[in-house]
Amino acid sequence: MAACISSSLGHDQYSSNKFNEVCKLSHNNYFDFSSHEINSNNKRLKFSHDNADFFNTNKRDVVLEFSDNKLPCLKMVAASIYLPKENPTKPLGEDAHFIHELYQTIGVADGVGGWAKQGIDAGIYARELMKNSLIATDSKSKGQVNPKRVLQKAYRNTNSEGSSTACVITLNSEKNTICAANVGDSGFFLIREGKIIYKSPTQQRRFNCPYQLGNSKDNPNVAQEMELNVEKDDILIVGTDGMLDNINESEIEELVRRGINENSKAEELGSQIGNVALYNSFDRFADTPFSRAAEKERLRHKFMLLMILDDVWEALVLEKLGIPGYSKHNHRCKVILMTRFRGVCEAMEAQKIIEVGILCEEEAWILFRQKTGNSVDDPSLLHVAKDVAKECKGLPLVIITVARALKYKSKRSWEDALVQLQRATPRNIPGMLSYDQFESDEVSYINCVGRSAYLYASIQRFSNLRTLHLINLRLDDISIIGELVTLVILSIRDSQLEELPVEIGKLTNLILLEFWNEQGGLTRIPPGVLSRLVRLEELHMVGVEHCSYSTLIELESLSRLTALILTECSGDVIYSNLGHSSKLTRYYLKVGQQVHHYLNSSLVGNYNRIMDLEVTETTPLGDWIRPLLRKSKCVCSRGNGSKNVLTELQLDEFQSVRHLRLADCDSLTHLLKIQCQNNISFPKLKRLEVISCPRLQYIFCLSLAARSSTVVCPDDDEEEISSRRTHIGPEGNMVQVIKFPNLYYLDL
Repeated sequence: MAACISSSLGHDQYSSNKFNEVCKLSHNNYFDFSSHEINSNNKRLKFSHDNADFFNTNKRDVVLEFSDNKLPCLKMVAASIYLPKENPTKPLGEDAHFIHELYQTIGVADGVGGWAKQGIDAGIYARELMKNSLIATDSKSKGQVNPKRVLQKAYRNTNSEGSSTACVITLNSEKNTICAANVGDSGFFLIREGKIIYKSPTQQRRFNCPYQLGNSKDNPNVAQEMELNVEKDDILIVGTDGMLDNINESEIEELVRRGINENSKAEELGSQIGNVALYNSFDRFADTPFSRAAEKERLRHKFMLLMILDDVWEALVLEKLGIPGYSKHNHRCKVILMTRFRGVCEAMEAQKIIEVGILCEEEAWILFRQKTGNSVDDPSLLHVAKDVAKECKGLPLVIITVARALKYKSKRSWEDALVQLQRATPRNIPGMLSYDQFESDEVSYINCVGRSAYLYASIQRFSNLRTLHLINLRLDDISIIGELVTLVILSIRDSQLEELPVEIGKLTNLILLEFWNEQGGLTRIPPGVLSRLVRLEELHMVGVEHCSYSTLIELESLSRLTALILTECSGDVIYSNLGHSSKLTRYYLKVGQQVHHYLNSSLVGNYNRIMDLEVTETTPLGDWIRPLLRKSKCVCSRGNGSKNVLTELQLDEFQSVRHLRLADCDSLTHLLKIQCQNNISFPKLKRLEVISCPRLQYIFCLSLAARSSTVVCPDDDEEEISSRRTHIGPEGNMVQVIKFPNLYYLDL
């Protein structure tokens, strides 16, 4: 939910009427400021009202007088977005909210999912609690709304089984403040000029166990009360843990600043924030508040983990990174800092500070030669190159820096470098730590984050390593990974790597392999690597250039593969025949140079079967892609071959597709050809977009057996549908009913 504080005096009656209808309030005491007169001299406000009894007056023109020196100047304009989980047994989800525009009060609630184990839908409790909160706000006594009293009254009147967190906020326009009462892990952000200036605290007994109202030991007396000053153009972002757990403060600030620049309305801003949170919730490796808290909890109880922080330049607060510090007496997590500065280790109160010893002459030459590539193979350079390597004095950082600087340089440059090194007096670099203090069989999980790849050289020591994440690293040579034969999960994210190492083929225990870099960079997957990973269940390749037929055909030997993400498939694979599509239950396939890239949108979060195709040819589709199309929830097709895509979808009568987007198909004259006499239903279609199809004339092309039809949309009631079913067409034919029960977006 997003709320913007403005200085315009006014009231939109739509939401109030809607709440009366939904909640069946016994009286209507909303009024409209849309036509008002303000006399600033005597502070009088005149407006019209249909229900004069509410003000105990018989006049329809009502005048309010303000006794203080200022008229109310702030108003809260609120809008909401609700994205429930796809659960057929709980179509309404477990969250609820209300907006009372007249009394400038909003609230959210989140039914506690743990009740599902007892067969109870806590969403019913949350919805009743919010309905009663709206009624309590509406029936307040004189004065400002008190959020805690609203919760107390709503709590007393809510009788459903279950429990819920809750947060109620009201705007006091006389004091220019907001007052809030919060129970549990719902809450809000207050944003001013694009920066978060306040975040409401959460109430938890332990991880993922918030305070809650309802059939539990908590009641509204435990609510935290807050009062904050607000200004014109402040923005409130209010949400349940589904939003707060899955979006970072920096992401919220970025979206808010963009919304301010684009003059976005509250509902647009709320929708953008909600969709980003939803997308993050489906990304198992996303860095979110919940993932950090969960990782912290996991470190405390389950595994012996090693966290490696590379190239640290200043002292860090481990708790803010989601890493439990030593002060928590957690001995199952070890943290290695790699830094050039001893002071960083001292400031972070490191238990051990270990200076990395210099390399012996043989080790130094091996490293030096590795970093210079083929340069030192030139016989004329070999002697001077060895002298340069010796002058690096066995210091790894000096060796790497010098070797890279001299790679492919002339002999004159090598000689100049040798003279400069002979005049220099390099010293050991303090603070560089070693892995040697840890037993190899203690560690099962390593997460490497940093700018240098030097740290992974000792990873081979860990014989029982099962999970390895390499994030934001410069990976020149990671062939050493082939020795980690116990690895089950290997993730390489946002790292510079030109070619997938052949040695990865040795990791036959891998269940998940991921290379994810949306900026690209991986240009080649060597033949025979993927086909050797016989236990692989999930493969994510994002940013791999030109994933061709020869790569895909290797996947046929992976009998356990059920999840696949490929974003740079070459166009010819659409028309090829492969044999692995029937095993896939989750997939995102992007073929060709599609302009519309769903990977960066909320659709990846909403749907787990996505096809994003550029079909430029009218050649029949390959046998592997056709069944995937029929199972897909989201289909985007661009090009003249899109007619074949439509034909394939119609074979399954559109029973799976939720989102259909067609673009740039010059030959498309109609979307659907209806040949049967039965009623046609598109039970799950939510969005339909047809763009740049200049010859499109009809949505439906009916057969001779069905000359008349009627289209049913979500708002049509059953009685009206039934009456249209019995209608006879002009030539005596029964009218077909074409249903779109869930369609909410149409763009032609």
